[in-house]
Amino acid sequence: MSRWTAQGIAVAVGLAVLWVFGGVGVYLALGAHRSGVAQKAARPGQAGAAVNPALARLPGTLYLVQDGAVYSLQRGRFGTVLGAAGWSQPAALGGGQGLVLVKRDQAGFSDLYRADGGGRVQQLTHDQGRGAVPGPDPGVQLVTQYWAMYPRVSADRTQVYFTTDRYKHLRCCPFDVTMRVAQMPVAGGTPKFWTVDAVTPAETRTDDGDYAGGDAEPLPLASGAVLFVRYAYVGDTIGSQLMLVRLPRAAPLPLTAPEDHCSEPALSPDEKKLAMICSYGGQKTSLEVAAFDGSSLGPRQVVVAGVPAAQPAWSPDGTRLVYLAPVGITGHFQLFAAVPPAALPTPVPTRSPTGRGRTATPSPPAAVAAPPPPAAGPAPVQLTSNLDFDATSPIAWTS
Repeated sequence: MSRWTAQGIAVAVGLAVLWVFGGVGVYLALGAHRSGVAQKAARPGQAGAAVNPALARLPGTLYLVQDGAVYSLQRGRFGTVLGAAGWSQPAALGGGQGLVLVKRDQAGFSDLYRADGGGRVQQLTHDQGRGAVPGPDPGVQLVTQYWAMYPRVSADRTQVYFTTDRYKHLRCCPFDVTMRVAQMPVAGGTPKFWTVDAVTPAETRTDDGDYAGGDAEPLPLASGAVLFVRYAYVGDTIGSQLMLVRLPRAAPLPLTAPEDHCSEPALSPDEKKLAMICSYGGQKTSLEVAAFDGSSLGPRQVVVAGVPAAQPAWSPDGTRLVYLAPVGITGHFQLFAAVPPAALPTPVPTRSPTGRGRTATPSPPAAVAAPPPPAAGPAPVQLTSNLDFDATSPIAWTS
């Protein structure tokens, strides 16, 4: 201690202070530039979830999915409908009767369930089965577990339309999961196919190609027809195309060109406008709307462009749209609202099919490299922050 002078002590204390403040400063500086990729999203209703006050002005009730749980959004407040258990893709029954939704099992199948307002659920399909088992012929396997997805309820609330691969045990390849549109009573029962792959000559061949995807995302119309999305090969790539079929197993009418890669259709409550997501083969998408007369679409108008938008849904009065889009470096999907054009061009008649039992052949469309420019209108409004909704689950919006 005798060798420590006052000057030496002062220098040592100064160095110690410098080390402390220097370390803290460097830590804060690095923290300010730290990536937010690993940041965990809050759950709806948690303190960390930020919501725009505009949410309070949305009419009716929205149902969204995050991390396998279903949440309701009403008057700007979130409520839990069903806890995290693999739930997804809610569809409203209407009239306060609850939801039809999908429950996925990690073993490789999914089922449809009906949930009432009290959280009680009823299983509608039974897709677990026994997996793949040997068939009667060499090299053929019978597949006894299936997928049920994208439920939608008919206008009279008695039927549910959905996508399933239940017929695939008739094919050679158990992993060639080509989906088809089916219908069954809301109370459950035997599915009736609306679009079927070629199993016998009497059934409609869809010619989508192996492993392309098939028919999905059905929307039943009040007329009894069904609008759906066909995923099929366009040259060497897989395109998506909006189709309309008026009778089970009838030849479908094409509503969009496969090169436009349109999917995720959403029908306005009066069935006079159709919203959809189109990618034109690129990484980004556009939210587009068109007039719809029950059989044909008018020229599409772009509402939002240049973002990976997903799952549009119409307000109960048909004047607004909500959709999901990623925000920030985390890529978490947030809820947005947009106002579509009030007036839309008149639908253009769709060419009729060439005959029953064969897929409709539209006139060759012009190649589209990019979507048309967005229509002038109010900018979209971001409604949530620090959440992460399931971008593969359609949004249900009821009055």
